[in-house]
Amino acid sequence: MNCKFILRFNINEILFGERGAMKSIWKIILFFIMPSPHLHANSMRFSFDILFPSTPFKQVMMTASQIRTSVASIENYNCSEDDYNTLGDLVVGRLMHLHDYIDYMLSNKSLVHNDDIEYLLVIVEYMKQETNSVFQTRSQERATRIEKVIEGIKKKLEVAIR
Repeated sequence: MNCKFILRFNINEILFGERGAMKSIWKIILFFIMPSPHLHANSMRFSFDILFPSTPFKQVMMTASQIRTSVASIENYNCSEDDYNTLGDLVVGRLMHLHDYIDYMLSNKSLVHNDDIEYLLVIVEYMKQETNSVFQTRSQERATRIEKVIEGIKKKLEVAIR
């Protein structure tokens, strides 16, 4: 008789019924989670950079992308002289940041592979061609300054590969 009594219960009633196992589990989970939102809020103050740190190579690539975007905006839009000067100064400043980031990246040579440096050389050469075509039409002086900075970056990268 006991066997028939046990067989009459179906699995849904055992798991989800009034005294089901799943209800008990959810009560236990909620008991531990609910009283601690303040604890979770204080311990979960992680920025994206802490969870996924920005590497020197990533900083170099982001700066190179910003330079190319600035040069493309000069090239694609008919800029006034003030906008041209502002964007030109922005490109020069970002090139200097790129130079500093590359110095830092190369000081931690163990973190950078030669393939990455070769890829950067290709990007820097492309930037040189792109900036020459844009800046030589309006300002030869700015074009030569930009070319000198880019040549310095290229030399650093070439030395790092050897």
